[in-house]
Amino acid sequence: MRLRDKVAIITGAASGIGKAAAFLFAKEGAKVVVVDRDEPRGQNCVESIQKKGGESIFVQADVSKSLDVQKMVKTTLQRYGKLHILYNNAGIFLHKVDGPVTKIDEETFHRHYEVNLKGTFLCSKDAIPHIIKSGGGSVINVATVDALIGIGYDAYAASKGGVVSLTRSMAVEYAPYNVRVNCIAPGTIKTPINEEELKNPEIAKKYAEMTPVGRFGVPEEVAYVALFLASDESSYVVGATLVVDGGMSIT
Repeated sequence: MRLRDKVAIITGAASGIGKAAAFLFAKEGAKVVVVDRDEPRGQNCVESIQKKGGESIFVQADVSKSLDVQKMVKTTLQRYGKLHILYNNAGIFLHKVDGPVTKIDEETFHRHYEVNLKGTFLCSKDAIPHIIKSGGGSVINVATVDALIGIGYDAYAASKGGVVSLTRSMAVEYAPYNVRVNCIAPGTIKTPINEEELKNPEIAKKYAEMTPVGRFGVPEEVAYVALFLASDESSYVVGATLVVDGGMSIT
């Protein structure tokens, strides 16, 4: 097992990419702390892991709120006594109100910042000291291909672009403490966050045509990249942004 005896916090783990990672990490031996605002879905994820023989607990938290994040880390340490992996997966994409800067309001921009960038900051701030105390480990942040190329959703792209920059800066700061900080930039992945948008045939066709492989990704394809970054196999990978987009960013 690639994560035997490791303790992992995964935010936004009640569905989509986070849920796929929670199942995979547990399968590979990790004790998984499922974190999400959605308690019913989060508890369901934990129960599914436990039914398969995995070890997992649920913590309800909003990553944009400092007290919730502190509770998340405290609960993890109370239950497992250590922490090795932080997967900052929680995020939002308000596609209905996002767009060019001249057409979005301040609240749309602020909300993306609060969850996507500030949430990554808060979770890292509270978790990294305990990862260091546990002997080191891995922080995995989630950006998006939109942070690397122009798509047209400026609030989302800006918040995730900040995640890429924050990843690089943290990587330099914490590598000497045996904490690897890296980032995943997914392309169009079939998840609840974009399910409604992809129901529009024109939008679905547009994204499919932008992707050389000619299809959307699935959460498991991102989860395996996260597993690599969480495991000791990535011991020499520091400050990287691994793009998982079917080739969208190179066209």
